[in-house]
Amino acid sequence: MNLNGIELVVFDMAGTTVEEGKTVYQCVKRALEKVGIHLELEEVFRAIGGMNKTEGIAQLIDEYAPETSLVDREAVNVAFFNSLIQRYAETDEIAAYPGAEELFAELRTRGIKVALDTGYSREIVDLLLQRLGWTVPGTVDFTVTSDEVEAGRPASDMIRKIMAYFEINDPAKVMKVGDTQSDMEEGLNAQCKYIVGVASNMFGREELTQLGATHVVTNLMEIMDHAEA
Repeated sequence: MNLNGIELVVFDMAGTTVEEGKTVYQCVKRALEKVGIHLELEEVFRAIGGMNKTEGIAQLIDEYAPETSLVDREAVNVAFFNSLIQRYAETDEIAAYPGAEELFAELRTRGIKVALDTGYSREIVDLLLQRLGWTVPGTVDFTVTSDEVEAGRPASDMIRKIMAYFEINDPAKVMKVGDTQSDMEEGLNAQCKYIVGVASNMFGREELTQLGATHVVTNLMEIMDHAEA
């Protein structure tokens, strides 16, 4: 991996740069139970990891309980959102992944812009940033959420919005980093030069490679190891 020519690195948040104990997927799981959908946590994560959560919930309801009324669908979304806000406000599990802040700083020292994109809404992201003590432009250069674009992942809209903000026209100058299938697909759809998968017990090295990752790491600082190789 050669960082020469890379002007922007776009990072996912939960599961990639932010450790939150899979709280978001626990909240989705519990909210879906209100309409009789009972899934394992891993099933929820693998199905909608990285996606806009409203779209992801709708997808799961369509698959498992398509007869669910509009009123009940909205009740699921409200239950999810309220429980997630409460959990994020109270939990002690929110933390930066090891190496995240150091990697942000190293990239920015090299003149590379650092951005965060996410399947979360703006309200949830702002709460997470506050809990982490991350700021724009103190920690990263830009953030975008799935409710600020026409289509969330796996569409490339969020990356395109970031590129437009920094007046970067060529996706060959962009790297995408994430831990889910939708992250890899987003990078492919945006035609990023590098798509870095962060392996986990949910999506391993081989699977991320099959999904389109050009490189796979087990921790964030390995990105610089690849860059220096």
